[in-house]
Amino acid sequence: AVSFVAAAILLKTSKVKEDDDIEAATRRMHDMKAESKGATPLAAGDVSNDLSHVRKIIVACDAGMGSSAMGAGVLRKKVQDAGLTN
Repeated sequence: AVSFVAAAILLKTSKVKEDDDIEAATRRMHDMKAESKGATPLAAGDVSNDLSHVRKIIVACDAGMGSSAMGAGVLRKKVQDAGLTN
């Protein structure tokens, strides 16, 4: 009960300004992640939609083989639905 009261007081007194929308925050997060990995963020016009050179898509997940197989199945269905099969 004491923890709840203390948390309620802290939340009521803290002034959090929400000046960003979710899209801007998401964009900033992706840019920061890319920068930390040594990549430069791409502009919207820099993306290529030419998928003719793609021959294999490998799905790997560090949560386990079951989630990798499930993710691969979902991706396979999306690729087929998009008409990208050979």
